[in-house]
Amino acid sequence: PWSPPAWLKRDEAPHQTMDGSSYPGCIKDGTSNSKYAETWAQYFSKWISSFQNLTSVNVYAVTVQNEPTNVDAIWEGCYYNAQQEKDFVSNYLSPILKRDFEESIQILGWDYNMKGALPYAQELLATDDMNTSPPAVNLVDGIALHWYSDGPDEAGLWGGLGSANVHRLNEQLSALNKQILDTEACHCPSTGYALGDLNESWWRGERYAHAIMSRLASGSTGFIEWNMILDSIGGPNHADNLCDAPIIAVPNRARDEEHVGDSDVLMIPTLPDFEHHSMKKGEMIVGNHLSLSQLNEVMGYNEDYLKEGLVVQPMFYYMGHISKFVTRGSTPLNAIVDSSETYTFASLENKGGKNGNARDGMELNLWPCEGSSRQSWNWDSKK
Repeated sequence: PWSPPAWLKRDEAPHQTMDGSSYPGCIKDGTSNSKYAETWAQYFSKWISSFQNLTSVNVYAVTVQNEPTNVDAIWEGCYYNAQQEKDFVSNYLSPILKRDFEESIQILGWDYNMKGALPYAQELLATDDMNTSPPAVNLVDGIALHWYSDGPDEAGLWGGLGSANVHRLNEQLSALNKQILDTEACHCPSTGYALGDLNESWWRGERYAHAIMSRLASGSTGFIEWNMILDSIGGPNHADNLCDAPIIAVPNRARDEEHVGDSDVLMIPTLPDFEHHSMKKGEMIVGNHLSLSQLNEVMGYNEDYLKEGLVVQPMFYYMGHISKFVTRGSTPLNAIVDSSETYTFASLENKGGKNGNARDGMELNLWPCEGSSRQSWNWDSKK
């Protein structure tokens, strides 16, 4: 979850709302002896029960809190340090989930960026913990990760920054028989359709492929996209945090095949009326100004899907390809092919990299070059 209901949060202004969080704690009266924390854990249980009854889909796991240390969030949030998360799990969440679902629901901790995962996990899963009874190491099943970095100046490094940390994390979690699961990734800002940029659209797909391979190689058990489908500009989002998705809904581009000519365009607004973002002067959704045939020829979007009001982007095919062949229960093998008698990697056209944000002191994930647009780099010693 992203936030408890506002009435369960500490009432220090301005944070008794679902947006943001008070610091150094979020839940009213804390997480050790609090009727509010107990009520919040009951919310987990009741939501899971309702969801499973309505959908017939079994819930595999929950995380304690989305981005628990993000005190500057402009969207829904709730701050937990590692000790507070341990207390909430031990005192309320784990007992209530075990009571209502026995052992069927797993609990994952952290659920934030790779860069800060290791120290938080070490404290959360400390085997010599004398402050929490029972120790959270016996109740938490693993650590959830996001692929983002910690600052806007590092945005171009999403998926790569912190990879070395994941290897260190996996070494420690494997000894405890705990798992790693990548629970959130996306590309921002805007969408490939809105930008109308073929290179950007395909680069985002390549970036996912590299990130997924990196995560699986470092011990993660899965990789989850933040959104499967969004509108043409990457919403709706009340915080104006517009990001991309593998599938973009463009019902205004759908066609009624029973009619011909100008009348075959369905009269549907460009953006839904619940979209909070308003286009600024000079902004445009480039994809809306391209014909269906141009979107097919220039951007590579399947025209049959476009006629149904859907843009299926390269990200979808990259994730779909890996999902098809890396099935449940697969085991990663440490093997890298960097040369071939019949194929020369260096012969591929190199279109350049996407960011200059890497700098001294950062640990990044680099793959043997195979010519993709993400693998042209050089080190500027002057920086």
